[in-house]
Amino acid sequence: MTAVRGAATIPVVGAAMATYHLVYQLASKYAVISVNKDLNPVFLRVIKETGCYDRMTSMRSIDKPLTLPMGEFYTPEELEIELLKIARKQIEEEEAQLIVIACSIIFLLLKPGAKERLTKELGIIVLDPQEIAIKTAEMLVNLEVSHSKIEYPQIEP
Repeated sequence: MTAVRGAATIPVVGAAMATYHLVYQLASKYAVISVNKDLNPVFLRVIKETGCYDRMTSMRSIDKPLTLPMGEFYTPEELEIELLKIARKQIEEEEAQLIVIACSIIFLLLKPGAKERLTKELGIIVLDPQEIAIKTAEMLVNLEVSHSKIEYPQIEP
């Protein structure tokens, strides 16, 4: 991400970083659903960097591999049911107040309106990192601010 910020004159926003900074403002206890256990160390690194690690109740992974195309393991409906099953455990067993789906493309694999259905069914906030990254970038553009040129010096092409 550092090289990208140094090469760009516009805001560059990481989905995970933007999401966990928002999580910190929204809930004191949250849970994460990841796409597979192999990616958990990457997600945990960002969570620790944002200072949100102590608020996380758990990080649980979906049971089957997430592949593209997805039809081999999940239909969109089955994937949504799997997310609901995991999130319910996190809410009931850990008292999670918010759920982060730790994959910026997961909602593209579900049917439209999935985030809203999950939020309504679970009764708590469900966050989509891709949506948060886009809105964060939009906010930075509207505020006419970008990353620090001292931290991320401009790289000449």
